[in-house]
Amino acid sequence: MTPLASESEWETDPELIALRAEFVASFEARRRGLETALPALRGEGAEFAAAFGKVVEIAHKLAGAAGSYGFGALTQAASAFEDWAGLRESGHDPDIARAGVELMIEMLERSAAVGKDVTEFVDDPRLRALQNASARR
Repeated sequence: MTPLASESEWETDPELIALRAEFVASFEARRRGLETALPALRGEGAEFAAAFGKVVEIAHKLAGAAGSYGFGALTQAASAFEDWAGLRESGHDPDIARAGVELMIEMLERSAAVGKDVTEFVDDPRLRALQNASARR
């Protein structure tokens, strides 16, 4: 996803600052949704499926929107989770699911705290695990 503006524009243009702040304000609800689903990802059956569906929905929305607001690393993590989740033919490793959710939670928290993209997560082993699991399928 291509950002709507450069990072310097996000930091200096009053309209873009307000737009980004509105998007960042949505992070709390998204984080809570992920945290609520996390315990059920330790289970199986219907409980796991419902939680997994909720997480995929949140990841899908983040993958589609975050990059437009200059959150490229968050888009990368959410897209990796969504890509991995879309490969349903051989089931899902609950450890990878939990690691991916924990990664997105941490990224949302950190991004909300600083108000901009958090690129230090690009090399996170949890992100690499999602990407590698997708590539193996």
